[in-house]
Amino acid sequence: MDLQAFHHFNSITNTSDSGTIRIIGYYEYNIMNRIFLPGRRKIMDKKKSEKREIVGVYLLFIIGLVGCIFCIFNEINKQKEFENSTDIRSVSAVITQAKEDKESSRIIKYDVDYSYEVEGETYKGRGTVYHRVYIGDEDTITVYRTSKGKYKIEPIDSPIEILIATIGAVLCTFILVAMTVGRILEKRDKEKNEESNNKGKKSKKK
Repeated sequence: MDLQAFHHFNSITNTSDSGTIRIIGYYEYNIMNRIFLPGRRKIMDKKKSEKREIVGVYLLFIIGLVGCIFCIFNEINKQKEFENSTDIRSVSAVITQAKEDKESSRIIKYDVDYSYEVEGETYKGRGTVYHRVYIGDEDTITVYRTSKGKYKIEPIDSPIEILIATIGAVLCTFILVAMTVGRILEKRDKEKNEESNNKGKKSKKK
C-alpha cells in the first residue's frame, strides 16, 4: 500500500461499519494483486516460453524428418529414372566451374559444373571427377533422357547418402515419438497429482 492510499484509508475508516468493510476489502484486493500478480505473470511468461521452445523443437525435427525422406525418395527416383530411360548416351561436356575438394587429402577430387549439348539443346549439370581439371577442359560424360524429354547427367550411385538420410529419418522419428510420449506421461502425472491433492483437501474438510 502506498502512502497516499494509506492516508486515504485512515480518513475513511471513521465511516459506517459496512462502508469500512467494503473499503478494507477493496484495499486488501489491491494489496494482494500487487503482491501476487507479478509472480503469476512470471509463471505465465515462463509457461509461454516453454511452449514456444517445445513447438520450435518439434518443428525442427519435423523439418529434418521431411528433408531426410525427400532425400531418400529423390535419390531412389533418380536411379529408377536412369535405369528405365530409353536413351542413354555419352556426350562431350565443357567444364565451366571446378572446385577442389580439399577435405580428401589422399585423393584428387573436384566438384565441377558442366555445359553440354544434346540434339541442338544446351544443358547444364554437376558432377564429380577424380583427376585434376581446369575451367574450359572437355570431359566425356554419360547422360540420359528423362520422362520429360530432357537430358540429365547420370546420377551417382550413392548408397552412403541414402544410408545417412535413412539414419537421420529414424533418429528424427525416434526423438519425436520419445518427446510425445514424455509429454503424455508428464500430463498424466500432473493430473494424478492434482487428483490426489484434491482428495487430500476433501478428506481434511471432513
